[in-house]
Amino acid sequence: MKAVRLYEGSELRIEEVPEPESGPGEIRIAIQAAGVCGTDLHAARGLLPVPDLPVIMGHEGAGIVDTVGEGVTDLSVGDRVLLLPSETCGTCSACQRGHLGLCPRAQIFGMARDGTFAEKVVAPASCAMLLPDTVPFEHGAILADAVATAYHAVSTRAGIEGGEGVAVIGCGGVGYHAILLARLLGAERIVAIDASEGALRRAEAAGADVMLDARADDIRKAIRRAAGGDGPDVVIEYVGKKATVELAIASVARGGRVIVGGVGMESPELGP
Repeated sequence: MKAVRLYEGSELRIEEVPEPESGPGEIRIAIQAAGVCGTDLHAARGLLPVPDLPVIMGHEGAGIVDTVGEGVTDLSVGDRVLLLPSETCGTCSACQRGHLGLCPRAQIFGMARDGTFAEKVVAPASCAMLLPDTVPFEHGAILADAVATAYHAVSTRAGIEGGEGVAVIGCGGVGYHAILLARLLGAERIVAIDASEGALRRAEAAGADVMLDARADDIRKAIRRAAGGDGPDVVIEYVGKKATVELAIASVARGGRVIVGGVGMESPELGP
């Protein structure tokens, strides 16, 4: 089968590799659609550590179950499924509480184990969810990551309520969905911040009221002015850089909430 593999030195190759075999408790999925996440781009550019190379990239995907391993009873060959972005242990305190994203032994597809940028991928059956016939594979591929990550930030962590002002720093795939969801939850004024004109156009289409170029002079003042009052009630950061996390903290209204969703290796400094 064909697969996209990442090698040392940020080298990507499309090559023929053997089809993986499903073991006990596992399924094999014939991938029909895969999403490209910002994390994939960071890993490919050497900005995030990838422990074992080469590896087949990709942690967003949806497809059709084509083999079922011993002991799997809740999925069958032919089922339409989407894949969770990582395998979790299921036994730690975080997993037991349902906080799978905090599992210390999580194995992210496309980084710690082979991922979805291939014709087929093997995964624990616990990592797959049934996908209704009415949901296209292209949509299902990003539901468990780009959409679910934004929903968790906007609804669960930030708890956005009707009438609040929201700023989103970083309007790529996840930031785009954060804007959509914030609008659905009743945010009164949404400010989008990005250095890409294309990202800002998509942010406007998603429902942002004000679009700001992140490269502008004194962007902190611009965000607070655009949000009205003494700044946005909620700032959500989806870049993962020291400067953007610090910008989020500096921009939020007194008593507001800052949600850091970006992934990066830099450590921000917290002010007094």
